[in-house]
Amino acid sequence: MAQLACQKNAVLKLNKAINDAAKSKDLTERFASMGFETQPGMPEALAQKIKLETAKWAQAIKAAGMEAE
Repeated sequence: MAQLACQKNAVLKLNKAINDAAKSKDLTERFASMGFETQPGMPEALAQKIKLETAKWAQAIKAAGMEAE
């Protein structure tokens, strides 16, 4: 996640570094030992996943009748 005003080349450079780390054997094994899975990808894919997950969970929360306190 980065600020919206972040320059595209900075985002891509950061994304590459994060993806490289997420693909490393050491990191994937360490995360797996904690029950996590790395999912390298592009910023646009993450934005789409967040959008879909937000809609999915908003619908589930509404269907369950849950409200913020």
